[in-house]
Amino acid sequence: MEPTTGRLGRIAFSHAITTGESWAARFEYSNGVFGSVFMIGEPGTTVAIGTGPRYEYSGTQPHLAVRRVARRSDEVVFLVVHETYRDSPEIVSIESLNFDTDDRPTIGLRIFLRSGAVGYVVHSLDSNSHATMDPHDGREILVDDRFAHLRTRTGSAEWMFLVEDSRLRYERKS
Repeated sequence: MEPTTGRLGRIAFSHAITTGESWAARFEYSNGVFGSVFMIGEPGTTVAIGTGPRYEYSGTQPHLAVRRVARRSDEVVFLVVHETYRDSPEIVSIESLNFDTDDRPTIGLRIFLRSGAVGYVVHSLDSNSHATMDPHDGREILVDDRFAHLRTRTGSAEWMFLVEDSRLRYERKS
């Protein structure tokens, strides 16, 4: 990161970088608590760190701001995962997912965990979405809904969560 100046409200920025690469940041809070942020890269992403008020308590704390400049007509998607932990992080890395959709906007992440499990998070802005994704493990994920979260290990689903009770499948490709 390069030195910078600027403010966002009461947050004073000290360093920033503009990148198109995926990135991660790690924060140390208090009492042995840490936080990590993982973000999928997109061209023109500016990441800035600074210091500002600690909102729940007195004093100051570090802040992270991420922005992209876009036209009003552009669709701008931020794919981000936040993790809080005490001893060691569970998340190793993330990557964006590509879907075959019925022209409705669907986004998603694949989250690789230290335990060997792989998580999938899928979100659509349309409650009538229909999206199919090949996770390259000989299976297929089909989502008919607005939000789904599933975790797999060695080719089998450990658990699945679906909002609005429609359809979620993780099955062998035919």
